[in-house]
Formats: sequence, C-alpha cells, structure tokens
Amino acid sequence: MLHIWTLKGKHQLVIPGHISPVRAVAWISLNDDNASFVSASMDQTCMIWSWDITRNSVECVHVCKGHRRSIEAVSVNYDKTLMATGAWDNMLYIWSTSAQEEDDTGESASKRARSEYASKTKTPKCAMKGHKQAISGIVWSDKTEIITGSWDHTIKTWDTELNGIKQEIHGDKCFFDIDYSPLSRVVIAGSADQHVRLYDPRSTEGAIVKARFTSHTQWVSSVRWSTVDEHLFISGAYDNIVKLWDTRSPKAPLFDLLGHDDKVLSCDWSNPKLIMSGGADNTLRIFKSNYHLFDFLRVSLDLLTNYDTTCLNV
Repeated sequence: MLHIWTLKGKHQLVIPGHISPVRAVAWISLNDDNASFVSASMDQTCMIWSWDITRNSVECVHVCKGHRRSIEAVSVNYDKTLMATGAWDNMLYIWSTSAQEEDDTGESASKRARSEYASKTKTPKCAMKGHKQAISGIVWSDKTEIITGSWDHTIKTWDTELNGIKQEIHGDKCFFDIDYSPLSRVVIAGSADQHVRLYDPRSTEGAIVKARFTSHTQWVSSVRWSTVDEHLFISGAYDNIVKLWDTRSPKAPLFDLLGHDDKVLSCDWSNPKLIMSGGADNTLRIFKSNYHLFDFLRVSLDLLTNYDTTCLNV
C-alpha cells in the first residue's frame, strides 16, 4: 500500500494498486491543487499516479512494465520529463513521466475501450545493461547523466544519449544507496561495510574516494544531501539511527537523530527544514530544527555540535 501524509502527521490517503511491497517513491510534480508521483514495487512495475489534492483523490494513470524482477530504485530527472529505474534484473530503464494519453478523437467507442488498457501501459524508452547484480540506488547528475549504485560493488555513470557507461568506480562491498549534490558535484554512497564514502567522479589525480565517514555499526541503507548546503548530508542505517554529517568533519557525525526501534530503511532531506526517515518499526519520523534553517547553516562548525533537533513522531 501507498500512504500520503501531511508534514504535521495527518494521514491523507491509503492507495491500493501494487500487489507486492513498494520499494521506492518519488514526486514528479507538486503544487497546491495537483500532484503526480511514481511508485516502484517488488511486483516488477512502476505506477504513475495523479493526485487531485482539492478532492483528495488519486488515480493511476500509467503502469510501467519491463523489469523482470523487483524494482529497487527510482529517480526523476531535473525537468521532471524522465525517470530512471533499477531492479534486481540488473537493468537500468528510462521512462517518460508524461501522464498525457494520445488523442482518441475520431475513434469508435469500441476501439477506445480496447485500447484503454494499452494506453495505461508504458514501456521503457531505453534499457541499459552493465551491472552484474541488483541496482540499489539511482540519481540524475545532469540532464543526460545518471549515476547508479549496485550490489555488484560498483558505482556507474551512464550517458543517456549514448545509452552506455561513461565511468565506473569499484568498491569492496555492496552499495545500498547513493546521492549526488549539484552544489558540490560529488557523490555519497552508503555501503554494507557500515561506512559512507564521498566520491568525486571528476577527479583525474589521486584517489576518487575523498572521504570516509565512520560511525554507523550496521549497513548504511540510505543517504541524502542537503539541498541548500554543499557540506551537509544525512545517512540512515540498520543500527536504527539517522546521522547528520558535515563533509569537513568525517570522523564523527554532527548529530545522531534517534527514535527508531528497528532498521532505518530510507531517509529524505528534500524539504530543507525537515529530515524524514522511515523504518522497519513501521514508523515515519520527521525531525525538525529548533532554529530557523538559515541561522543553522550560518553557524560555525564548532557551534553546530551544540545544535538541537527534535523529532516529531508520526
């Protein structure tokens, strides 16, 4: 099931549709009256949804079919026209996010009825092969560039115009999640060895690994950059903790955000004022700063260690 909540913890909707657990979700568009989003599932499909916020009703407008195993990750590009998915079939697929159907003007009613199901089914615009095991993390780094992390111990950069691999980074363990910062133009990756690493794909001299962040005691399942500060990111792990980091201080996190009673499965920082996390304890938690965000970002690194956060349990 999919659920929609307000930032204050009010449950808005429960949405049936997938026949297996949902592994990832992403917004395509969001305004005051309407929104669209995509969900990826172990049932091997992605669904594109249209949400009428005024009426609080949701409709599935497209079902994306093509993967042959569980879909683990989904990412929407910057102009919201394309999305990328990765799965346990080791494939990277690119899809159109458009919810518009072709004009049926002039067609008979029977023909429209026969084509109704087909019009809801999307097939990928392109498929790219290269990983040897499941793709667990995806992020668009440019209009024509995608970065993926995989259980095969590699991070790959893909060119969507050439439909091929531009660069490959090798690690020692499985990568569970990655994120790219357009502010600093570097990548962070969470791994099975309990570390978060910072990579600079542009580096031509020295090591591509620029820093290693060590504090988690279990697998690092999720990582996300701040959208307004090039130095800050969060990580969530199977040790039940979300950690807030500054890239200038890799030896210890700024804060441990506590509250989960089981593994942290996902975290998000797309809203600059809120850090969110979902866990195997069946809870969604929202961490909100006690001070105005920009005051927080202007303080020195020494003062950051005394900064207070509170969790709004949802």
